[in-house]
Amino acid sequence: MEYLNLSEELWSKRVCEPEEIRHIVDSRFKPLVNDIMYSMVPSRLYEMRGGTLLSLAKPKLAYGTIGVTMAIKNLFGMIPTPYRGKFHGRNDSLLNDSIMDICKTCRSVFNVSGIIEAIFSTPAADELLLKSKIYRDLGFVWGAKSIFELDVLIAIQMGFDIKDVRHLALAAQTFGYLPQKIIEVAKKHPVRL
Repeated sequence: MEYLNLSEELWSKRVCEPEEIRHIVDSRFKPLVNDIMYSMVPSRLYEMRGGTLLSLAKPKLAYGTIGVTMAIKNLFGMIPTPYRGKFHGRNDSLLNDSIMDICKTCRSVFNVSGIIEAIFSTPAADELLLKSKIYRDLGFVWGAKSIFELDVLIAIQMGFDIKDVRHLALAAQTFGYLPQKIIEVAKKHPVRL
């Protein structure tokens, strides 16, 4: 196993040529909203292209513009800089597009799978108190080869309409919609935090 500090790779300018990344991303998806993302893929990560990238996340209820975070939002951490404020934008105005940009980039380089875990605990924002609340002993774990399908199914199980979760609505436009039969199954098996 190898430890790779993505920020150090970026700061040391050990990154891929932006045009190479642009070519592979744009050949699969609509162009990224933020062009700087094309220049932020560490070369060492790119050498591992075609491999599996596992997004291991907790299901989290969040206040503000995001609503719920899971495997897709978890990829936001793959932006190789600790200074991600500019990717959030003022009042999170850029956050959903930034999430989709990094998701499209990762999916163009790797086979991205996901595991969402809430076996013992998971946090949720308490909007009234503006702090986190911890839910314990839920006993849930989900996994899928498609992080989009994974997030959508869990969001539906949690009672969300994906049209109201902006990054999932953008993901549906990008990656396609789920068959109605799968959505109906998710609705029949709700999960409440």
